Amino acid sequence: MSSGKTFRSDRFITVMLFIGFCGIIGWLGTTCWLLYGWTNSRHWASLGIAIRTIGVFSLSSSFFLVFTLIGIPWGLRLLRRSERKMKLVIRSLIPAVILSPAYIVLGMVFIFLMPFVYGCLKAVVAGPDIVQSALSPDGRYEAYVVDKPSFDPPNHHLYICRNDVNYSEKIARLPEDVDFIQEIRWSPHSDIVVFQTWFSLIAVRVSDYKMVKIPLGGELHWRKNRTFWVDYDDAKQVAAIEFPQAGAFSYQLGDSDELKVVEMDSF
Repeated sequence: MSSGKTFRSDRFITVMLFIGFCGIIGWLGTTCWLLYGWTNSRHWASLGIAIRTIGVFSLSSSFFLVFTLIGIPWGLRLLRRSERKMKLVIRSLIPAVILSPAYIVLGMVFIFLMPFVYGCLKAVVAGPDIVQSALSPDGRYEAYVVDKPSFDPPNHHLYICRNDVNYSEKIARLPEDVDFIQEIRWSPHSDIVVFQTWFSLIAVRVSDYKMVKIPLGGELHWRKNRTFWVDYDDAKQVAAIEFPQAGAFSYQLGDSDELKVVEMDSF
């Protein structure tokens, strides 16, 4: 009878330690995989940004530590009474290490699926997540940006709404997790709106939704069959956007004194 109780006790200790070790290994493995596979140069641009990147990814996978907080204290408390401490620790640690790839897969699914599900539910309940909007001077149009649910946010979509007929036209979709809106500028004539993103100027003539896209720099590279932006700060900053006349706009880049004029009819 005593040996039977000992066997059940040792098995329970092994299970609890296994759960605790799974939590630790799952947290470390998922965090390392996120840092290796889901970062680019802008995540390591400075020491402060690098520390924040590590902190954010560590927190995003910290749900694994719930298993650690349950399994390790309970297992260690019972382990003190056992005469086979080292054997039980090894017997629980080895399977936890062997199964580590499964934790990473489960962790990645949870991390990317739950925000997407939350974003979908929020969009259904509260409507589109409008991150920025600007009304035209004559009040007939409204330019706005919607951040749609995504596995890799932000996911910005650009729209123009005609208020008189309550009709919205989708203008463009920015690359997920790469480009995002900075500013929306209307011409005083209410005929042109310019969406300034990190990597481009997107100008639209509202009468026929004619669009002109002006790249501001930045280069798309490939690594391990996925895309990512390197030299994130290579995108040139816009010093000024003006509207000298109807049907045209001008812009000046921060590293140049030249004022470039763009006439919509010329494109």
